Amino acid sequence: MRDRPTVEAFPDHPISFIDEKAVLSSYQVVQVTVHFYSYFKELTGCPQTTEAIAAESSIGDLHQHLIARFPKLGPMQKSTLVAVGVEYQGRGYVLKPGDEVSLFPPVQGG
Repeated sequence: MRDRPTVEAFPDHPISFIDEKAVLSSYQVVQVTVHFYSYFKELTGCPQTTEAIAAESSIGDLHQHLIARFPKLGPMQKSTLVAVGVEYQGRGYVLKPGDEVSLFPPVQGG
């Protein structure tokens, strides 16, 4: 197994949070499909997207990445429901290659 690079190896490079994880994981990338439901489709302008994220990224990492890309999702970040496949998952769930992630807006009742 080859040595893994560290962030300290690139002192002059402006590394963002997600880039730092990519460097630390020896440029391993996980590709996931994200589905948006209900009015999240309108807020993002698309029903789904495919995202390439650093290996060992969590749902929380992906969610922050999506909020940066689609800022209108930000105000609902604490109440957004997230599922991987058919199971709801917490923000700490580590994503695997090919995971299908679904984002649901907060549930409203009447």
